[in-house]
Amino acid sequence: MLTLAEEWMLEGEARGEVRGEIKTKIETIENMLKIGMDWTLIEQVTGVDPSKFQTLKRQLLQLTQASKKGNGSDH
Repeated sequence: MLTLAEEWMLEGEARGEVRGEIKTKIETIENMLKIGMDWTLIEQVTGVDPSKFQTLKRQLLQLTQASKKGNGSDH
């Protein structure tokens, strides 16, 4: 049985993994856009359309803010 602290740590690690996956996908798409790839091809490669891209960016911001609040580092 896990202690409460261990459960919080695992939850934080899971959030960090999700945040990392979203950040990587956003960076990949931004790089594709920088080299002039159009959204049709980006969507075929990543499965992400412009609307979903904006949603991912909002999710990343929310996860980052939640992480800062959880660490007590929002000054």
